[in-house]
Amino acid sequence: MHTPASARVASSLSAIFSMIFCSPSVLSAAPAPAQIGGYVNPELGYSTVDGAPPAGLNRVEGAVYLGASDAGVEAKLDIPLTLTAGKNFGVGIDKAQAYVAQKLDGGFRWKVGQWDTTFGYELNDSVDVFFSQQGLVFSVNPVVHTGLLLGYDFNPELSLNVYAATPADSGPVAHGVDPQFGAQVVYVGAFRAAAGALKMPDNLYADVVIGKDFGDLALDAEYNVTRVPKHDAQMGYLLHATYAVNPTVKAGVRAELLSRSSSAYRTVGATVGPHIKLTEAAVLKVNYQFTQVTVTEGDDAEIGHAAFVDAVYRF
Repeated sequence: MHTPASARVASSLSAIFSMIFCSPSVLSAAPAPAQIGGYVNPELGYSTVDGAPPAGLNRVEGAVYLGASDAGVEAKLDIPLTLTAGKNFGVGIDKAQAYVAQKLDGGFRWKVGQWDTTFGYELNDSVDVFFSQQGLVFSVNPVVHTGLLLGYDFNPELSLNVYAATPADSGPVAHGVDPQFGAQVVYVGAFRAAAGALKMPDNLYADVVIGKDFGDLALDAEYNVTRVPKHDAQMGYLLHATYAVNPTVKAGVRAELLSRSSSAYRTVGATVGPHIKLTEAAVLKVNYQFTQVTVTEGDDAEIGHAAFVDAVYRF
C-alpha cells in the first residue's frame, strides 16, 4: 500500500521528537559538574585606634565558592565566613554572591542575582587584596549589587557594564525603594582603566580607576565622589604601588585620603608592608597602618597605629 507523503513526514517528525524528549540520555542528563573553591585568612593584629580589638587574633575571614557552567551559562554561590572579637561567627552576612550569568554571541552578556561590584580598585575578598585589609577608599565604595547587569564586550580590551539594581548593599527590592541605575566602561590593554557612575534619586556616586605596570613596578590610582544634591560631597583618593623584589616577595605602599566638601572632616591613611608567597596557594602579609582623623577645624587630629600579620590560603 502506498503511504501518502504527509503521513511519512508526520511519522518521521514523531520519531525525531520521541528521540529528543524521551531518550533516556536526555531525561537523565547529569547537571554540569560543580566546582568548589575558597580561602581561609586568620589575622593577628594590634591597634591603638579606639574601639579596635586588643592585640591577638584580630579576625578570621574566609569564603566557600561553589560554581558550575554549562554551554555558556554560569552559576555561582559565594558564601563569606567571618569570626570576629566576641566569638561572633557570621555566615554570608555582607559579601555574599548568588547569581546566574551568560555570555551570548556577538559580545553581549547578562548577570542576574547578587554579585560583587565592578567599581573600585580593591576587591571584596581579602584573598584578592595585596594588603591585610582593604583601605579607606574601599569603605565608601559599593560592595555588592542585587538586580540585573547587562554587558557588552566591544573587543577583548574594552567593555561596557550597565546596572539596574537595588541600592548597593541593600539586598533584594523592598517596597517603596527606588532602584539604582549605573554604567561603567572598562579598558584592560596597554594600561588598565575603569570609569563609571551609579545614580539614585537622592545621590550620585562616580568612580575612576587607572593603572599600569612598569616591569616589576605596578602603579594604580583611584578617585571617587559621592554627592548628595545641595548638601555635601565626600571624595576619596587612593594611590597604590607594589614592587616585585624577587619571585616570592613583593613590597607595597598605599596612601589614601577621604574628605568632605562642606566640613573640615578628613581622614588620611597609609599602609606599607611585604606580601610573601609561601606556596602557590599560601601567602603571608605583614602590614603597618597609619591613620589620622580630623573632624572639625582647630581640633587635634586623632592618630592611630596598627600592625597586622595575615596567613592566607586559597583552595
